[in-house]
Amino acid sequence: MTLPISAHNSKIYLQKLIQEV
Repeated sequence: MTLPISAHNSKIYLQKLIQEV
């Protein structure tokens, strides 16, 4: 399992949502 990547993806996902708003 790759936890670091998961956390990184989560951050990018949140940033994308914030940018879209």
